[in-house]
Amino acid sequence: MIRHIIKLIWNRKKSMSLLLIEIFLSFIVAFVVCDILISGMLNYFRPVGFDYKNLWDVRLEATKGESLGKMGAEDAAKYRLLISEIKSFPEVKEADFIIGNIPYGNMRFNNSFDYNGTSIYSGVSYVGDDYFKTMQMTLVEGRWFGPEDNAAVNEPIVIDETLKKRIFGDNRAIGEDIQDLTDSEQNQNGKKYNIIGVISTFRPRGELNEPEGELFMRQLWDDSSSIPYAAMVRVNEGTSVSFELQLQRRLSSLAPDINFRITPLSEARDFRLRDMAIAILTPMIIAVFLLFNVVLGLFGIFWQSISRRRGEIGLRRAMGADSRLIPFQIWGETIALGTLAILAGIPIVVNLAVLGVSKPIGSGIFFLSLVSAGGLIYLILTVCAIYPSLLAARIQPAEALHNE
Repeated sequence: MIRHIIKLIWNRKKSMSLLLIEIFLSFIVAFVVCDILISGMLNYFRPVGFDYKNLWDVRLEATKGESLGKMGAEDAAKYRLLISEIKSFPEVKEADFIIGNIPYGNMRFNNSFDYNGTSIYSGVSYVGDDYFKTMQMTLVEGRWFGPEDNAAVNEPIVIDETLKKRIFGDNRAIGEDIQDLTDSEQNQNGKKYNIIGVISTFRPRGELNEPEGELFMRQLWDDSSSIPYAAMVRVNEGTSVSFELQLQRRLSSLAPDINFRITPLSEARDFRLRDMAIAILTPMIIAVFLLFNVVLGLFGIFWQSISRRRGEIGLRRAMGADSRLIPFQIWGETIALGTLAILAGIPIVVNLAVLGVSKPIGSGIFFLSLVSAGGLIYLILTVCAIYPSLLAARIQPAEALHNE
């Protein structure tokens, strides 16, 4: 039966070539759509590594002058007063400054490091000793920053699980040293950082982003530190919005040269998810529209093909072919054609994975996207072939041969 179907397709290869190309392109589009959808869904349900509820983002924007750079003694005293004042409110549980990757922010800070000659690219955040408790992160190995690090020879750092697996695999990371890549290129004795802890995967850009790897450096918020961009403030559950205005007025009275912009992290998360959803859904809608047009095109081609084969089908019926088997023959030809197109498309999607356009071949997402795209193409072909094949089954031999 399969050999017969392949022979039928080969005999009509000229008329089938356009249909084959259309199914081939549809499979590529379906694979990309499935890859985006499956990746987005899996990422959404993964933990982000911190608790965004009851957490406020207090941005510190200088009203005049440069907001970047090192703090002098005067600035250090001012910022220590600010964080102390924030923590003095009974509504506040914990608070700490941050420089770098602020959760659900638009900016991304990265740096390159070296480990035994291997280059490492990672997100970097500069935080204080209280940042761990403020964000309610989870420790996997080692410990977070503390006063015992004041006398450390190499600057202590904490990395997340994603970065740890990328560098060390299943080996232990605690106690290992990495080096700033810029320092190592310029000076073999450049600055080294000692890993003292590993936390669970931290994704500051939110639920719809891939785990990228994060590295935390310790800041004492003294005159040797840089000026912080924001303070993360953990408030008690049920804290009213009126406290936001109270906090802003108090901070503004202490530092009138700074503009304080307070946003609950839940609101920042909603904005971030909405923007990401729009960025994902826009190409998805275009892809679905293209697939819908393909469905209409395939339906028309199948309809026309059945009309052209009325004589052949009528002759088969006249020679005793069972009318109930004709839809299965049409469907079998369609599935065989779809299989040829999918087999031709597999090398293309493999190349997409190699080039980094889709997920890597070794990941389960690639295989799941491949199977889903193939299943979607077979479903589309089946839907498009059902009605024309049922019409073919109703062709009466005498009528078909008379028309011929």
